[in-house]
Amino acid sequence: MTAAPQPLQHHSDISQLKRWSRLLLTGLLALLPATAFAHDDRPEWLITVNSASDTIAADGQVTLREAITFLNGDRPLEDFSPRERLQLVPRRGNSRIQFQLPADQTTLYLHSVLPEVQRSELIIDGTSQMQRRRDASGQEQLVPLVALTPTPNRAVPRGLTLVAHGIQVKGLSLYGFNQPHSATAGTLVANIVISHPDAPPSRNQVEQTPYYFPFRERDRAPWNITLIGNWIGQPPTGKPETATSAQGIYVLNAHHLTIQDNLIAHHQGAGILTGFRALDTAIEHNVLENNGTAGLPDAIRLEGQVDRTQIRENLIYRNGGSGIYFFKPNGTVTVAGNVLSDNGQRYQRAAIYVTGNHHRFEQNWLGNQTGPGIVVGAVPQSQGVQIRGNQFVNLQGLSIDLVAQAGTDVQAYQQGDGRNPRLKERHRRRVSANYGINAPLFAHGFLVQLPSGMVTVLGTAEPGSEVELYQVDASGNLLEPIARIPVNEQGAFAATLAELAVGDRLSAIAHHPTYGTSEPATEVEIRGIE
Repeated sequence: MTAAPQPLQHHSDISQLKRWSRLLLTGLLALLPATAFAHDDRPEWLITVNSASDTIAADGQVTLREAITFLNGDRPLEDFSPRERLQLVPRRGNSRIQFQLPADQTTLYLHSVLPEVQRSELIIDGTSQMQRRRDASGQEQLVPLVALTPTPNRAVPRGLTLVAHGIQVKGLSLYGFNQPHSATAGTLVANIVISHPDAPPSRNQVEQTPYYFPFRERDRAPWNITLIGNWIGQPPTGKPETATSAQGIYVLNAHHLTIQDNLIAHHQGAGILTGFRALDTAIEHNVLENNGTAGLPDAIRLEGQVDRTQIRENLIYRNGGSGIYFFKPNGTVTVAGNVLSDNGQRYQRAAIYVTGNHHRFEQNWLGNQTGPGIVVGAVPQSQGVQIRGNQFVNLQGLSIDLVAQAGTDVQAYQQGDGRNPRLKERHRRRVSANYGINAPLFAHGFLVQLPSGMVTVLGTAEPGSEVELYQVDASGNLLEPIARIPVNEQGAFAATLAELAVGDRLSAIAHHPTYGTSEPATEVEIRGIE
């Protein structure tokens, strides 16, 4: 298994991480050990799909539609021909669909939506039929060969719909699933949809209430679904001509979902979108690029109940709007170790826009953005958001921007509202992000390097907080954290630092355990003794 890279130190590391991410998502497509699950009394099956057709017929070959229909219990074994039954083998352990398609017929062109996958603990395994390819550097990659896409000139809204516990999907390419906007009312449109069975509710219920709320008592979230090593939105050729897929992964209702080592690219809307519920979701080691070309512009868009979601070590690159956009979610999210670069290709938005309480952003690299770095909104209330150890490079706006009041315009909830004035009044702080915590204030307009080479830093910040000191560039971007300094009960901080040079510029942000992280301080320059 390819080792994970160390946290980025410089902008030049982006290309290295991108190469690593691509190798990782393709190199991990070897067979993985099946997770042990509790089984019911149904027999388990190993089914080999050996036809790229999209039919149900006793024609001597097994299609993916036939395999799913059989495992769902909607087509009895007796309906298969004797030759087809050779591809349906009883087995111990989890049921598994594998592929053995002719070399020139590895793309499954679907005429309509496949049946919901209702078989618990099923493995849909595209790694049984892979292809080897050399990348631009000459290294060999193992990439998906089996692809699911609509029949040409036919609109099919979704590829796989997963509604049962413990399903694994790995080593597949899914792309092109879409539907005209006029026909999407009440329909879930994405390459992969994860939800409870029979979602959304009937059209009659849709007219009465939004389809995502309230859910019925029987609408239980499936849990322990895993998507690993897939190409979502990109065909096996690796060269999509246009972004024909509507959205990548639409998580309407799920618990303990893992999205790992996938390439998620070339969608008109979001690469990953949550709806009503996505609890305990892990989004790790994926590449999300060139999403949001025509619809929702963000690579990852979090809505609904997303408590305990982890977004870690992904490359989020060249998407239409924000790399990660929080749209009024409930719950706490951790975003750590990601690279977000060159997003905002369509709209000038923050690399990360967040609302909600007590989220954590740690050790991320954010750069080359047509907007600010991390914007924390004020509506709904957003407090206790911690932003630590991140790097910000080449932004058009502040590294961290706390929206200052509820009455600002739409632009403030996409790009922030710029540097806040110092807030003292309690009522103004209450309607500001992170309770209006003020940025640290240096005691002087510049710092002096002593003949010994030491630099003394003095200033004030929120009592009870900790100041994180950063080197900054000429635009005020926070390049690298260099020190953490405690703030005393009177709101003062002091430190003596070495290994700084005349001409270096410093800024600082404050972290309060209750209020969260501040905007950056106005930077100061280090000067020599004249």
